[in-house]
Order: sequence, then structure tokens, then C-alpha cells
Amino acid sequence: MSDSDKVEDLLADLDHAITAFHAAICSPKGVVPISFDEMYDPTHPQIVQDALRPAKRSSADLAIDRFAERMKAKMARSAAKGRTGWDDPTDMSDAALMDEFLRHVDKQNEGTWLDLALFAMFLDHRAANPAGLADAQRRRDARLADGT
Repeated sequence: MSDSDKVEDLLADLDHAITAFHAAICSPKGVVPISFDEMYDPTHPQIVQDALRPAKRSSADLAIDRFAERMKAKMARSAAKGRTGWDDPTDMSDAALMDEFLRHVDKQNEGTWLDLALFAMFLDHRAANPAGLADAQRRRDARLADGT
């Protein structure tokens, strides 16, 4: 057997091993692609089945998605009431948003977590400096001391 034949055999063995490895990882049951061409053929039955199977999602992903949907719904309700300006620093400053954030901490109602998350998103979107919360806290403490 010539050296080139040996190389061809090794390449064929490697191709088979890679395909088997891919099949073991991605397609443990059913019809398995047996060549590189089949592995990347979008009409191959196993590829189609894998594409239609919903990916297993972590509980964290699910919780984040549910919370994000609730945030979107709350934003839509607020926008319908005319509450806008969070994204315009000339309409509402970072300091004003931080003051509102702390006012919502004090509300302690059913929607408090959602409201706080929205204010955190507003401030994060603006890349606001979190150090401003200390100033907001001082303003809040002064308001509480004054009874306002």
C-alpha cells in the first residue's frame, strides 16, 4: 500500500470518526447523518427533527424571559398613560431617575420589583454612574427628615 493510499484510508477513518462523534453528541437517537454532506444537509431527517425540537432552557433563562415580558407589558401600559422621557436626558436627568428609583423602593407594593427593574434598565441604558445613587439617597433622606 502506497503512502498516499494510507493517507486516504486515515482520512476516511477520520471522517467516519468525526461523523460518529457528531452523531453521538447531537443525535443520540433516530436516523443519524453518516457523512459530512448529510451532516450539513438541512433536509436530512435527523437535522430537521433536531431543528424542530425545542432547546432545553435553564430556569434562569425562563425566569429572565418571563420578567422581560412583564417589563415590556408594564412599559407599554406606562407609555399609554403618557409616561415617557426615560430615554431622553433632557426630559429627565439621571439624578431624577435615581430619585424615582428610590421613591419606588419606598412604595413597597406588588409592582415594586418590576418598577425597580425598569428604573435600573433606564439607568443602565444611559450608562449612568451608579455613584449618583449615593446623592439620591442623601436627597431622599433629607425629604424624609423634612416630611415631604
